[in-house]
Amino acid sequence: MEATRLTGLLSADIRDFDGDGALEMLTVRLDPGAGWTVRKDSAWNEVRLVLSVYEAAGEGAELADELAAVVPGLPDEHPIQGVHVALLDGDGAPTILVDHCGNFNDTWFGTVGLSYDGSGLRLAGGVNCFEHYNAIVCMEAEGVEALGSLVRSTPLEAGSWTGWGQVLDERWDDGASVSADTLSRYQDAYDGALAGMGVEDDAMRSTFLEEVGSAYDDAMGTVALRCTLHPSEHLAATGGGEVVDLCGAASTMDAGEVNALELLVYDEAGLLDAYR
Repeated sequence: MEATRLTGLLSADIRDFDGDGALEMLTVRLDPGAGWTVRKDSAWNEVRLVLSVYEAAGEGAELADELAAVVPGLPDEHPIQGVHVALLDGDGAPTILVDHCGNFNDTWFGTVGLSYDGSGLRLAGGVNCFEHYNAIVCMEAEGVEALGSLVRSTPLEAGSWTGWGQVLDERWDDGASVSADTLSRYQDAYDGALAGMGVEDDAMRSTFLEEVGSAYDDAMGTVALRCTLHPSEHLAATGGGEVVDLCGAASTMDAGEVNALELLVYDEAGLLDAYR
């Protein structure tokens, strides 16, 4: 593997990702094109979360495929944001889950599922939600390019969601309240998209459905919680197996009300013990 590909490496996992009996390696790295300037005032620097799959080649490894999610503003001052990678691990080949949540006046969250078929990364499903004070949008992934537009800084602009199909778009007048019927259809759309990739969410990270925040005292604590939740803390497999956390990055308000960037690496299940 090229040394430059280890820059910003968050995690590596070795297993049979395509079910062919041979081991592959998944790496996850952060590629901040504009550099790491944490707490930069009024900035939305783009950071790429890069997923790479390698096949064994002689005594080395050969890159088989690579995809990236663009996360604007991760190290900057304004957004409270988190992006995490996990595996849906069952009897067959695992599904790679890229999970995100953010808040900057508005709220956005979602999950994309990817599988590896021996030649490339393929879409296994996905859902993306955006909430404004008087709008709710829910989208379902339609192609693997959806990962590249997982997070958008201008989500209500037409054409900003490449690879996504809209399944719900509800707007209401200023000063009005969202209806119970709208929230029910919103929940159903979100649950249905997750079910398509074999997971369910017992804590939908919505500002209109306060399941996540009900046990927390203040609004900022609730927002930060949504963005730092590990995938396994709110997602569960529906057909057997488990959700296993790999790594992530979160930018949240610290006690001094300035953003702090936290890089997260998990291996609670000891997945890599055999290779250490």
